[in-house]
Amino acid sequence: MNYGPGAYTEGSVELPQYGFLVRSPTLWAFHATRFGGLTYSPAAMFVIESLDGRPIANSAKVRIYHAFGDAKVSIAGKTFEIAREAEVDVRGR
Repeated sequence: MNYGPGAYTEGSVELPQYGFLVRSPTLWAFHATRFGGLTYSPAAMFVIESLDGRPIANSAKVRIYHAFGDAKVSIAGKTFEIAREAEVDVRGR
């Protein structure tokens, strides 16, 4: 969570003020201006969940929820365009 007055950058992720990043093997969630090699202006928010219990980058069934911002999200080097919510196979693209 970025409570600072401006953007916070760590590695390839940039969070706006009040932006956040949650990352575990089977759940990612973020409100960011940069994530997965994509830059968002204004910030975007996504929740990405593995539905088969495998790590997200190796999952055959991933639910992606897009809350706001640009509809593109990059997972394991693959870019998806998600209008609101979708299930995708991250391995099979």
